[in-house]
Amino acid sequence: MDSNWRIGLTLGFIYSGINGEEVNNYFQTLDQQQGSVDINGNISTIPILLSFKYMLPGSSSPRFYGIVEAALYVYWTKADGTISYTDEAGSAPIDKSEFSSEPGFALGLGALFPVGKEVSIDVNARYHFVRNSGTIKVKYDYDNQGNYYTSEESVGSSHFINVGVGANWYFEL
Repeated sequence: MDSNWRIGLTLGFIYSGINGEEVNNYFQTLDQQQGSVDINGNISTIPILLSFKYMLPGSSSPRFYGIVEAALYVYWTKADGTISYTDEAGSAPIDKSEFSSEPGFALGLGALFPVGKEVSIDVNARYHFVRNSGTIKVKYDYDNQGNYYTSEESVGSSHFINVGVGANWYFEL
């Protein structure tokens, strides 16, 4: 390949908490539910990215680049709490932990700030597109006789932007 192209492997970690208030609002609009949700949890994402980086020509510092990446996003979702109903059904506990992985890609821009001959500080921004293959299944006690109903919604895809700072190690093959 031309000397301006770089191929690399990028690993990351993204953590976000669950907004319990937003989940409660969603629950109340789901089939006109009466009640509330008290939920705590988080979603941890480990993106594993095969990177194709094009370094802009020149030897100035910093070195700017554009990047295209094929990715596998590994998710760990954890939630616990309770769903409370206003009718005689009472409440139901929530305790869920799940691993999943989804394919995707990312596009980005960045700059390398040299620290040594082979090591640089990498500052970048990426736009991620993740194809989600499943559906969300919400199970809830709808009546006071213990009959359970399931609601399903298609997930579709996720899009997000992240800004990162990391170490870049360059070596020639």
